[in-house]
Amino acid sequence: MNDSKTEQSDTALRHHQLVQELIADASRDLERMRSAMAALEALDATSWRITRNAAQNLGARARALGLGILQHCASELEGFAEEVTRPDASDRSASLHCAMVAIEMLGIELDTLKQKSGSD
Repeated sequence: MNDSKTEQSDTALRHHQLVQELIADASRDLERMRSAMAALEALDATSWRITRNAAQNLGARARALGLGILQHCASELEGFAEEVTRPDASDRSASLHCAMVAIEMLGIELDTLKQKSGSD
């Protein structure tokens, strides 16, 4: 019985550590996105590709850790980033606006996770 509790405790601790790593990595990615706002607004393809890849990676990690809201925010950002860079995008300005909002929503969710997990 104690072995089971120890394993559960170890699993919970490892999950917490992985969430903390994800928060730290995602916070750095978010700061890069915010720093690149001018390039994103200018529709710089490289900046959008970096943003889309960061969102995709974040979404995958969030899914693996069971962080559904963060996963959804990242997936939304990934989709809007894809829309912005599509050559045949019919309303690029709307996609650009939605992507900028998605970046801020990602920030809000990261702040919420930081508060819940006790990280600074």
